[in-house]
Amino acid sequence: MNTLQAISLGFSPLHPHLAYSGYAIFIHEQALSFLNERIQDNYSSLKLIKKIIAMRSNPRPWDGGIKVGSTDHRQLAIDGIWINYFIDSGIVYIDSIFHNINHNKNTELAGLHHIVKENGVWSIKQTYINEIDTQYAAVNGANNNRDMAVNIMPIQLEQAYKGENITEFTLFHNPTQCEFSDKYQSSKIKISQPDSIIERFSQLLHVVQQKQQDLKWVTHKQGCALFMQAVKAHARDIGGSLDKHTVFFQQPNLNVSQTKRDLRHSNIKLHKQGYTLHSLLHSKDKLQKLIKSCVNAIDSEIHSADKKVALSSTPLVKNMIRRVV
Repeated sequence: MNTLQAISLGFSPLHPHLAYSGYAIFIHEQALSFLNERIQDNYSSLKLIKKIIAMRSNPRPWDGGIKVGSTDHRQLAIDGIWINYFIDSGIVYIDSIFHNINHNKNTELAGLHHIVKENGVWSIKQTYINEIDTQYAAVNGANNNRDMAVNIMPIQLEQAYKGENITEFTLFHNPTQCEFSDKYQSSKIKISQPDSIIERFSQLLHVVQQKQQDLKWVTHKQGCALFMQAVKAHARDIGGSLDKHTVFFQQPNLNVSQTKRDLRHSNIKLHKQGYTLHSLLHSKDKLQKLIKSCVNAIDSEIHSADKKVALSSTPLVKNMIRRVV
């Protein structure tokens, strides 16, 4: 296929600056629309653009590319995103980009969400924000889609920081899909395998520290392991104190002695005793509240499945490319 044929089929150059070295990259209008409209935050956008631009020198990566069929059609998985593309006469043609439904349940990507309490009810005020500006933050555990995490994590925060008036917090939501998948991801996190979520979390800890902003965390189950690996990644890759952070671990699957040593090394404070090995949600009232929250979350999913959500268009691609090239 020559470039004129490609343009007639809806392809266009990804960016004029990318046309002069290595493989040229053409992208279909559908894929470009996905990048501009469906990627919800700067971190995910920048990461995708970096991977796409890397195709100029290596369009057949050994660590992620999957050949599809007899021709040189390929798929590249990046977190919860699939990139479909093919290579022809020195040109990479990206024909579609879409959510990988096998990566998480509801095509949710890991991200920060601003959660507020209004009239006694917790809800999302803003999704996929780029920074933490609240005094409290939480990381969900296993088997929590976003709606469930929004209902469960406030209970964890209120129990961990009793007596404090918590009316808002930032949720770092790490989407999960099933018990087996969650256990597998937890094992990856525990044995320190490379994970983009860890890298991202490490950067968040650093940004909060640089702002000299006091932040109180509660982490639950799998979220405890994620938090500690981010702390270790920060110590390894960035360095310096994280003394603006306080953390409480809810049912951590961690070596407590080693965890305390790692926290001391980064100057992170433990809240009170620092952790509890049993669920804070043990009383009848709290259990009923939790069940009600989960039922409401499931109902919300069912009702929203029939609604077409209009997503605001944000022209991110050109800005992101400028940051890379």
